[in-house]
Amino acid sequence: MIAPAAPTIIIAGDGLLAWLAAVRLAAAVGGSRVRVVPAGSVDHGIGPVGPSAIALPQWTARALAADSPVADALGEAATGWVQGIGFRDWSGRGTAAFWSFGDVGAPLDGIPFHQILARWRADGRPAQGADFSLAALAARAGRGIAPAPHPGSPLSTLSPGVMLSVTRFAAALRTRATARAVELLAPLAEARIDETGQIDHLRLQDETEVRADLYVDCTGEQRRLIDRVAGDGFDPWRDRLPCDRVTWTTAAPRAPQPFAIHRAEGAGWAVDQWTGDGWVTQRIGASIFGADGAPFLPGAHRRPWSGNVVALGSAALVVDPLHALPLATAADALDLLLTLLPATPGGQAEASQFNRVASRRHARVRDLSQLPYRLNRRRGEPFWDAVRAAPADDALLSKIALFESRGRVSMLDDEPVDEDDWIWLLDMFAASPRRQEPRAAALPLTAIEAHLARVRDRLVAAVRDLPPVAATH
Repeated sequence: MIAPAAPTIIIAGDGLLAWLAAVRLAAAVGGSRVRVVPAGSVDHGIGPVGPSAIALPQWTARALAADSPVADALGEAATGWVQGIGFRDWSGRGTAAFWSFGDVGAPLDGIPFHQILARWRADGRPAQGADFSLAALAARAGRGIAPAPHPGSPLSTLSPGVMLSVTRFAAALRTRATARAVELLAPLAEARIDETGQIDHLRLQDETEVRADLYVDCTGEQRRLIDRVAGDGFDPWRDRLPCDRVTWTTAAPRAPQPFAIHRAEGAGWAVDQWTGDGWVTQRIGASIFGADGAPFLPGAHRRPWSGNVVALGSAALVVDPLHALPLATAADALDLLLTLLPATPGGQAEASQFNRVASRRHARVRDLSQLPYRLNRRRGEPFWDAVRAAPADDALLSKIALFESRGRVSMLDDEPVDEDDWIWLLDMFAASPRRQEPRAAALPLTAIEAHLARVRDRLVAAVRDLPPVAATH
């Protein structure tokens, strides 16, 4: 049996995602078979992320472990490690919670730590998971991270993400792509369609025409290729995620910090982003509640692989950047495409598989994005009352109900974060479990108290050995 030949590929788009796709696809099929056509997109192909973006720990770890051009580019663009994301005022004014990037606590006699903590709270003793997280304790103390000397060290519980400059990352990826023979063509004028409804060729602004076996749409919400072959296949999520405006303004200077704080506001939320050169405040809000700014529309494409076009990033999925998902979800879709190359002639089997998996992933991303909005406790405020009452998938409602019942999480295929992340995000926002885990309920409180003290003492001691944040940025 003769294996399919490596396809020729044209990537339409500008900025980070187009060049990330170029680097990865060049490694798969050869740089001379990949070309990039600028298309005038303004969001780097990944959505409303601004001048900085967070690379989540799972993707950061994969990228750095690969010892690849992407890892090199990430190193050039990184402005510092990220130890977690804080949520301020989401559960009412004056409240704070912290999603730690890394382990939280330690099991006791095989009982998961969040069940131990639920038992402790049930006796009227307040505690948060962040009180037993090295990432959170280090962030509070203004400490950065350091490599773990061995797996038994508390430092091995850290799993940081990376704050990166979007423009620097795009430039570094472009340098590596062109060094591998990826060709940059003239800007896109229009896509011409053949009698079967697929792209026949692209006409460029210099009047040349170019053809490829596969076209990758990284043009963001303009969708300059996928809409030509699939029509209006984009399903908006405005009934569940009404935030659709973003602004960026210069923020007051201060020292770098190894975390982001997402602050709930009247009609949305805001975060201060470190760009490597200064601070920028990003605000995300809902226009129907008075927010203004550049428009974006959360939602997903029903058939991101249609004909000979594959849509990636915000051409296929526009996601609220609340959990730093835009870059990670775009990179995951690119990984999925790479597993399906080279496609068979026509690519129908590969397209069907891609669309099935993408559909599941999009639904799970929507669930995670909606979680803090649905569980907010800001009563008597129109925006927050509306997002709390918004419709949600049964999968999300079941997750919340099961956790509030007995502290368990029902994981589905293609979740955007790990089970531990879901546990601690639910622990931050959901009601405490009504039923205690039987083994945890049987533990004497004195045993739990001693265990919590041991865990915290070990973490506090480890924090003292960490360098100041300034030494890691």
